[in-house]
Formats: sequence, C-alpha cells, structure tokens
Amino acid sequence: MHANAMHYSQDVLMEISVLNEAVGAMMYHTITLTREDLEKFKALRVIVRIGSGYDNIDIKAAGELGELMQL
Repeated sequence: MHANAMHYSQDVLMEISVLNEAVGAMMYHTITLTREDLEKFKALRVIVRIGSGYDNIDIKAAGELGELMQL
C-alpha cells in the first residue's frame, strides 16, 4: 500500500490533477466538496471528515457516487 499525505488550500485542491487518482481524502471543515467536485474525483472511495459535522460535503452526492464517509 502506498500513501502520500499532502495539504492544500481549497483553491489549489480543486485545480490539481492528483485528486483524479486519490482513493481517499482526509479533510477539515475548511474544505467544501460539492456534487460537481465529487464527480471530478473518479477514484475517490473514502472521505474522512476530521472534526465534527459534515455540512461541508454533499452527502447525498457522495452516496450516489459510491463514496464512503467516515465521520
């Protein structure tokens, strides 16, 4: 298993192509993932929300796209 840990701002996060290959993402409340964002990340299967709440993630879209949430 190979893992790379990186930290990006919201603006940079949405522009980089490495996320097209990411299988998992750990994120704080400062990052928002909309349906449009989630559709870009074809390989994403797991989203781990660090902290409490999940109002910054489109939960319905994540479920429909087959992405698992860890809250």
